This record gives sequence, structure tokens and C-alpha cells, in this order.
Amino acid sequence: MKPTRLFLVIGLLAIGSLLIQPSMAAADGTAEYAMIQWWGNKTQIVWTDGRVDFLDRLLPGLSVPDRANDRAYIMTLLINKLAKEGYEYVGMTSGEQILMRRVK
Repeated sequence: MKPTRLFLVIGLLAIGSLLIQPSMAAADGTAEYAMIQWWGNKTQIVWTDGRVDFLDRLLPGLSVPDRANDRAYIMTLLINKLAKEGYEYVGMTSGEQILMRRVK
């Protein structure tokens, strides 16, 4: 399968899984969402209140280990950062990771 076609299939499956997955949030809005958007050195987190934090502020002094995949390494650190704040992984597209946390 060609790489372009493979990415298209993966993207469609990801979007489809978000559409058919039952909503984890209650109807009264007891959940909030944050998104990590991969954009190289402008990678950012869009917080639930609309703030945007960029990579240099989120992970100051970041140094990716030799031979490590930049994207995989940085996205893992950011997902774990949000997990420490109570967010759970919900889904992804080709460039975004979507996380949710329940609010009381």
C-alpha cells in the first residue's frame, strides 16, 4: 500500500472511531477537552479556556535524544504532561492529539 493511501486510511479510521465512539462526556457538559497540535518547533497545546502554549514554554530547554524521532518523543512528553493534570487520551488525527478531563 502506498504511504499516501496508508495515511489516508489511518486518518479515516481515526475520525471514524471518534464518530462512532459513545460520548464520554455527560450531557450537562462535565468534560473539557485540550488539543496538542504537532507543528514542528511551533507545536502547541490549545487549552480548554482558549489559551495556547507553545513548545518552548511547555518544555523549556528540551533536548531530543540522538536517533530519537522528534515527533514521537515530544508528543509523548506532552501527552504525559496533560495526563498529570487529569486529562485522558481520546483520539487523534494526523497532526493532533485530543485529550479530555472530567470536571465536577
